[in-house]
Amino acid sequence: NLEKIAKDKSIQTILSSKKALKQAKAIGKGKINQTSSVAFFLLYCAWPACFYFSYIHCASILKNDFGYTAPEIIKQNFFVSIVQCVGYLFFSLLSYYIHPLKIIRFKGLIFTPFFIICPYLLYAIHDGIYLFGIQSFVIFFGLTAAPAMPIFIKTFPVFKRFTYTGFIYALTRALMYITTSFGLVYLTEMAGHWGLYGIMLPSSIAFLWG
Repeated sequence: NLEKIAKDKSIQTILSSKKALKQAKAIGKGKINQTSSVAFFLLYCAWPACFYFSYIHCASILKNDFGYTAPEIIKQNFFVSIVQCVGYLFFSLLSYYIHPLKIIRFKGLIFTPFFIICPYLLYAIHDGIYLFGIQSFVIFFGLTAAPAMPIFIKTFPVFKRFTYTGFIYALTRALMYITTSFGLVYLTEMAGHWGLYGIMLPSSIAFLWG
């Protein structure tokens, strides 16, 4: 009787482990949520626009409007990169106390109103140090998914996670860097600093929706 009971228990254990394995495989190979994919795509579209504005577009302003030399532009952009590193560190530490999704929502709500008045500020400033302040604000509160990236990646099935997130990330970078590099040049030539609205505001709205 004891041998029979032990045998029955071992069979039950094997069956339950097989059932658990099937459930795990089903979870890992689950269907992709299309809404999550679109939100992930829109969320990652915003950062290239912020990066291009801070480092490339503002560099042309420093050169054309304030007469900065190439070494002076590189030096200012170096300090902007330090502000960017401080921002990443600050928000990463802040995520220990505040939920990361609340942090990136706060960043989006701060960034969008600021960029609405940004063309006014660009026309009003008369020195590169004030432009450094604008660059620093944009790069510090930049529309990036950090520190909430793991939360978004977690929404994809385990065995499809790397493929889908890697493809979407690469697609957003390819599309947005081309769009911003060519789009902002033509928009600002036609409409001045007001042309920034054509790229930055849609990126901000897409980020907030994502």
